[in-house]
Amino acid sequence: MMEMEKQLWPSLRLAFTYQGELDEPEFEERLRVGNLTLENRREKGDLEVLECESRDPGFVSSVTLTRSRELADMGCAYFSGPDRIDVAMSLVTVLQFIPAGLLHLGARAGPDRQVRVNSLQVLSQLYLAEEGGACRDSHVEHTTRLVRGDADRELRWRALFIELVGKLPGARRHIRELLEAETEARERQVLEDFLARAERQEGTSEAVEPAEAAPEPELRLALPFMQRSPPLDALLEHLESVCERVQEIREGDTRWVELRARELDGRMTFLSPEGSDVGCLYFSGADAAEMAIGTGSMLAYLPPELARLALRSSRFDEYRVQALHALALSASTRILPGGGVDAELRALLQAAMVDPVPEVKGAAMNMSFFLREELSRAG
Repeated sequence: MMEMEKQLWPSLRLAFTYQGELDEPEFEERLRVGNLTLENRREKGDLEVLECESRDPGFVSSVTLTRSRELADMGCAYFSGPDRIDVAMSLVTVLQFIPAGLLHLGARAGPDRQVRVNSLQVLSQLYLAEEGGACRDSHVEHTTRLVRGDADRELRWRALFIELVGKLPGARRHIRELLEAETEARERQVLEDFLARAERQEGTSEAVEPAEAAPEPELRLALPFMQRSPPLDALLEHLESVCERVQEIREGDTRWVELRARELDGRMTFLSPEGSDVGCLYFSGADAAEMAIGTGSMLAYLPPELARLALRSSRFDEYRVQALHALALSASTRILPGGGVDAELRALLQAAMVDPVPEVKGAAMNMSFFLREELSRAG
């Protein structure tokens, strides 16, 4: 879903959700369960910052958690160190990650304005420039370009803020363009403050984007999750208060369950292969992004961007197999309307099919057969 981390930025970033205070005993217990030691707690502007170290003797990694005080249930986790990918994989069932692609969809459009505001706020943490480098990809450029043209002034400002803190190309020029068109004094002051900050900031690019932006890989709401934490039946029971079960189908070793939201315009379809650690959840309807973000606090998403990194670089065969299952399920267009197979995923599958580890090679062969139609269409 995302091409994050290809350039090996100093940290791996993943959004997370937690409905509660970060200084409460329950959250500190969650950190202990994840083999993290809280080393320091501080504030930076409007952000709460928790600095942690992995206490697992097999891992060398630091984890920094940030959450804005204006947003009570989502934040960003920054993983650094040589074992950052494996530490992130070990925390999938602990920190409840939110896939970055889901935040982009939530930010771009939808009937609930607050979902857009919240998504943009977390994206400003995910794309924060680091050590002088911009953490950019085609998705953030597309998101900020769309939202800069929105009729809602605050949303436009939030898109500019992502460009500003992320040192994205054209940030200063975009601020100047909105400043030239703005006539109200208070709004002009906000933009002038943005511009002054941009001009003081080293590395903020004046680069002009190409007249025709490159086509963006399509983002789909087919999201892999760890289906044993909690078990699917327990999750379905928990969802009964807000959803009704429309249908349930069992075919061989695979189970499909479709739910319809009672108050929102949306449906969710669970795909649960028996015996696998990983399932997939597809959302549809006008409120799909809002439902997907809200459901993140009930289950353990395995973000596709993390799965790609794990398949490529994890030291642990178990994580690589989980990543293969996650990527195959979320890419399926035959069973669920997933994202399809792109060139990178095709290359990852081909490499895994000749892997010396039998479990990884076997999983890759199975997943390639599962995606046989998608791979054929991809060339």
